Amino acid sequence: MQKKFERTKALLEQVLEETPTDCYAHYHYANLHRVKDSQFNTDEIDLLEEHAARAAQLSEPRNFYGWHTHVMCLELLGWVNFYRKDYAKAVHFGSMAITYKSNYLDAMFLLGSTYVASDNPEKAIFWFDKYIKTHSKYNPSEECDYIIFHYLYRQYQAWNAIGKCAERIGDTNLAINAYAAALRERPNYKKAFESLEKFRDAKLIGDTEWRKYQKLYKGEEHGTVKQNV
Repeated sequence: MQKKFERTKALLEQVLEETPTDCYAHYHYANLHRVKDSQFNTDEIDLLEEHAARAAQLSEPRNFYGWHTHVMCLELLGWVNFYRKDYAKAVHFGSMAITYKSNYLDAMFLLGSTYVASDNPEKAIFWFDKYIKTHSKYNPSEECDYIIFHYLYRQYQAWNAIGKCAERIGDTNLAINAYAAALRERPNYKKAFESLEKFRDAKLIGDTEWRKYQKLYKGEEHGTVKQNV
């Protein structure tokens, strides 16, 4: 993988040296450095911003061949500002991305995450719920836009976030249902199960319901398959 990374990096650097106004090369150079050790690459956040911002400037959102690059740049710039804790800018870029692509799952996940981080649980619930509902209607095989997704299958995390936000606003029923939904999406999801355990310890979950959640966690209900997280 490292050799492939180095080859791609060298190729993109050559393209950018020869054609510094190539918006696609700028975006893909930023996207190449986006993840490090399975996490968002905050070590090179300035590089990500530089090339994503340049690509956004060079791409034309009203052009059929350029708008998808523009939209992906907005999403990436949103995460750059999220990790810099500039949540107002993160919301700005995420919202702009959705104005161009209304079913853009990554931008919805960004907005939900940003509102969690900025302590606005109601809006976080709104966007994670929208992510889940949009995903339920989404068919990747019918995707006509050239979009690279990074948060395509994060329903379990969206449900878990809804559970956390529901706890913060005192909605116990929503929290329990959300954690259970997270387990349906991802059996063996420890974070959701541990949250349910706290409700069990507080005697807010009865024996029958608890046995059901234990089965969900083990992947023994509704034909779910156990996965390691």
